[in-house]
Amino acid sequence: MGADPIRIEVDRSGGFADRAVHAAIDTSTLPVDQAKEISDLVDRVDFAALAGQGQVHDTRPDRFQYDLTVRLGASTHRLSLPESALPAELKRLLGRVMAAGGEA
Repeated sequence: MGADPIRIEVDRSGGFADRAVHAAIDTSTLPVDQAKEISDLVDRVDFAALAGQGQVHDTRPDRFQYDLTVRLGASTHRLSLPESALPAELKRLLGRVMAAGGEA
């Protein structure tokens, strides 16, 4: 894991109940093993390729939409993707953020 902490914010909207959920984590506040897991997952996600897709929206009902901001040092990645467009690595990362960051 690098020296810079990672800050991740996720806003999830849509779904059957159309309930908005916000979760955020900062690896500097996590136990070392959890921070390393988050860092490893962030390293596996190709944010540049996902950003190249632009803002994709799924018009099918009852689907989740994810708006994600990842800050690592001077780098910031912002994505807006429907659940149907999430690669496996990003799904795992979002799951960890939602579990560790709570639903605020």
